[in-house]
Amino acid sequence: MKITRIEVENFKSIEKYDFEIGDFNIFIGKNNHGKTNLFDALDWFDSGKTESSNYRNNQTSLVIKVRIHFKNVQTAIESIPEGAHKTAIKNALGDFDQFIVEKDSETDKRSLIVDGVNKGNPRGIDSALNYFL
Repeated sequence: MKITRIEVENFKSIEKYDFEIGDFNIFIGKNNHGKTNLFDALDWFDSGKTESSNYRNNQTSLVIKVRIHFKNVQTAIESIPEGAHKTAIKNALGDFDQFIVEKDSETDKRSLIVDGVNKGNPRGIDSALNYFL
């Protein structure tokens, strides 16, 4: 499984950031140009609750979104041991080999997007995604 693209909106200094991920990536830039905020957004995506300091320019009326795109998923599914996590992932993805996980500040929950359809946060998917990712 491979991350292919990351999108971040309205997180700290980042208004909109959308980039493709290659096999090897280096993030360089001047101080105070958003490198750390990008990694903070990924940390928020993984585990954080939204705080007012997360919003771009502290504008809590904005919606923060982080989307991570994955491909080559079916091969990775086969490496998961049999059990509830594997079943939840297989049920959510079916035969699709790509998916997107999105988190927004309105719900502070991750949702699964498969073949352009937002499947929301199906029961058991969070712990399965944590295990899978």
